[in-house]
Amino acid sequence: HLIDRIGHRQHRQRTHDLAPNCWLTPEYDALKLHGELTMLLNGRGGHLEQTYLYLDHSSAAAWCSIAEQEVYTVARMRMPIDRVAERISELAGSVGLDVIGLGCGDGKDEVRLTQCLLERHSNQNLRLYLLDISQPLLCAAYRYAAELLADHSSVSVCAIQGNFHNLQRYKPLLHLPERSHRRRVICIFGNTFANLQNEIMFVRNSLLGFAPGDFLLLNVPATMASADDPDEILRKDPRLAERPPTETMTSWVPVQNRMYTELLQRYIAGIKRMEIKSTLDFAACPVPGSYAADVRATVKVQSGETKKFSIIYLKRYDQAQ
Repeated sequence: HLIDRIGHRQHRQRTHDLAPNCWLTPEYDALKLHGELTMLLNGRGGHLEQTYLYLDHSSAAAWCSIAEQEVYTVARMRMPIDRVAERISELAGSVGLDVIGLGCGDGKDEVRLTQCLLERHSNQNLRLYLLDISQPLLCAAYRYAAELLADHSSVSVCAIQGNFHNLQRYKPLLHLPERSHRRRVICIFGNTFANLQNEIMFVRNSLLGFAPGDFLLLNVPATMASADDPDEILRKDPRLAERPPTETMTSWVPVQNRMYTELLQRYIAGIKRMEIKSTLDFAACPVPGSYAADVRATVKVQSGETKKFSIIYLKRYDQAQ
């Protein structure tokens, strides 16, 4: 009996491995993206949009090492994903669900949500779509999801290599009349939403292909103080304080800065000196009550030229607003 079970599982695993499990979106061009990143970092400066942050394997590996830190894992597990899954099940009824992870990173949050939905949702027919522009991160996310969900034959996992800013073009993920019997759960975990240049325009334009009854699940960083009190923000926010408070949660900040430093060193030749500093900014924060830590790099090269980059724009949100 044991041999039969093992043989059945091996057969199912081989079948699963041979099934199509990855899509390349029409506009995805890894070499072009690499060229654009190289040109940007060899110019005088500018904003490094999050699309480019984890394109190469070294940056992706650095992010994964941060995500594996205990403080990061604890913060993730504190998200009430089980309660979210229960609420989705209540509202969705008995329909099948499509979980769509935008900028999925390592995919662990999306997989946890899928597992919770399997425990609570009456319809076990689930699809998990993992979308990311970083090939190494997407590969890691797919392997993680496929391994943890392998025993659930009613769950299909698909990796999508693409740009979530173009989500409205990816028809297989969107609401269509022939798929109106299913509900979509669009997930934006981590700092993905907080890194958008304009969150309101993203929701308004990139989420056009969904319908009433679909779900949008956002995980966003909270403000450390009121946006009306800049001095208090500078005292309390570990990304902006001149001397970060000695809390465990701040241990990832120097690691993250090192990741950005190493990225710039790989693409900019002849660096003589580099400084990374976060500044408080309100100008590009359209959501009421929000503010941002603009993480900026000043790079001095051997030729005497100075380059200035906004590496990442980390926004914080007031829950009530």
